[in-house]
Amino acid sequence: MEKGIIAVCFILACIIIEGCGTQSGSAKINLIQSKYSFGDVKRSNILSHKFAFINESSDPLFILNAKGSCECTSIKWPANSIVQGDTGHIEIQFVPETIGFNSKTIVVESNTVPAFTVLTIEANVLD
Repeated sequence: MEKGIIAVCFILACIIIEGCGTQSGSAKINLIQSKYSFGDVKRSNILSHKFAFINESSDPLFILNAKGSCECTSIKWPANSIVQGDTGHIEIQFVPETIGFNSKTIVVESNTVPAFTVLTIEANVLD
């Protein structure tokens, strides 16, 4: 519960910071999808999903950081820039421990306007 509150506070802080007029860059990220459902899964299984995105600007796209809403997620993103028209991937691994419906968010920071993009994963965890 406490981790969930911390995650919500982090997301709100990101939105507030973005709303204050900070401009991180001019690249444009186009996510193929921003939400993914694993469906029914067994507890403690390692689940993976790759979120694909395309750089739709002439400026190089840099993923600067990505943070999950709990320690049950790990995230990998491209270390190099994504040039115009190229596709990149943000890979999420999720190890569900809580039985029932789980929804987790991943906040991705990049040199885009807005600077923060939110990804969501969901799973119904069975015992």
